[in-house]
This record gives sequence, structure tokens and C-alpha cells, in this order.
Amino acid sequence: MLWFSVISSVLASTPSTELIKPIHLEHALEPLPALAPTSHLVPSEGSHTVTVYGYVPNWIDRPLEIDFDSMTHVAWFDVGLDTNGNVTDTASWERIATEFVAQAHAHGTKVHLCVTVFDDPTQLAVLSNAEKRANAVDGLAFWVDTYGADGVNIDFEGLEVGLKDELVLFTQEISAAVDEVFVATPLKDWNGAYDYDELAAA
Repeated sequence: MLWFSVISSVLASTPSTELIKPIHLEHALEPLPALAPTSHLVPSEGSHTVTVYGYVPNWIDRPLEIDFDSMTHVAWFDVGLDTNGNVTDTASWERIATEFVAQAHAHGTKVHLCVTVFDDPTQLAVLSNAEKRANAVDGLAFWVDTYGADGVNIDFEGLEVGLKDELVLFTQEISAAVDEVFVATPLKDWNGAYDYDELAAA
């Protein structure tokens, strides 16, 4: 509601001739009119850090041509895990990683390897077993370190609430093995399965 109110008030104070209309991609670099006079903007105090996080899917045609300058981090999507914690589906990462990491780093953009597990049996098998978690951590760290990437993105969707603590453990264990870890979480945690505070701490 607040977002709608802010947008409404900005649009109401802007003459209709200055409204931004949809543009073609080829015109994206052209300067656009401001939505509101700059005199309405009050800068906040203190230092500012912004993270702009993008996912790069392994099926796109020209991944080396994405706009690395617009992002602080990119996650290569994706590799998986089997029920023993072995890293699977690494072929796309192996093909692109050397060039992809070099290109991203040339723009000051960090690279994460995204590991996805969407099925309940694999989540249960890996997360509930310390040896299989360790196997997954070792494998992910290997694929990150081999190509000089910066970390791991954990994308375990539809997590059961019974694995809440185990996902935190897994995140902590990966955090000890690579430089950075990000966790993809649902927009709405219907099951209460994601411990946001502990995951953030990890």
C-alpha cells in the first residue's frame, strides 16, 4: 500500500508529458525524464551498500554478454545433488566457468555457483545425514575453487519444516568451506521451514 501511495503521489505531481513510457531495448541507454524534480529527493545519511544479485540460467544463448556492470553478484544456475550428496549436472558450469568468472571479475562482479534441490527425497537424504552433507560441501567447494568463483547459492525449494535446522547446518558448513554463501528463500514461507535469522547469521 505504501508503494502504491508513493508512486501515486509521484505521478500526480508529474505533468503527463513527462511520464515514462515503455521503451524498446535498443533505446534503453537513452536518458529518461525524471519522475519527480530532484528538489523532492532528500539524501539519507551514512554509508550505503547495495547488493544487486542476478541469476544466469545455463540455457541462455550468450551468457558472456550479460550486463555484468549492473550486478554485484551473479549466480550460475545451476548444479544439483544426488541422494549421496554428489554434485551433479556440472557440464554447463565446466564449459563456461573459466570465461564466465574472468568476465565477471573484470567488471568487479562476484560469481556464485547455484546448487538446486527441489525434490523432497534428495533434500531429506542429504540434509539429514552428516556424511552426505560433508560430501556435498566438499564437492561444491571443489567446483567453486577450481574456477576461482566466490561462493555458493543454496536454492532448496519446498523445504519440509522437519529439515529447518539441517538447512542451517548445511549453510554453516558451506560457509566454512567457501568465501560467500547466499540462500534463496521463498517469497512466503508457508511451512515455517526457513530459519531466516540463523540462515542470515550463517
